[in-house]
Amino acid sequence: KDLHDADGNKIDRAPNPMELLTITVPQAVLPGDMIRACKEGLVNLYKNDGSSKTVRA
Repeated sequence: KDLHDADGNKIDRAPNPMELLTITVPQAVLPGDMIRACKEGLVNLYKNDGSSKTVRA
């Protein structure tokens, strides 16, 4: 939920690779962290230390 494009417009999907987006997630995301879609409503958060966590977005 709360997925927005680079211009701040609310969108329901992100079909373009490397597109700049904003999304609300339930934990802190730091510079250098990587977020990848896992399946509908879930994202994987990858930390610089190699750890990862799947959360509902």
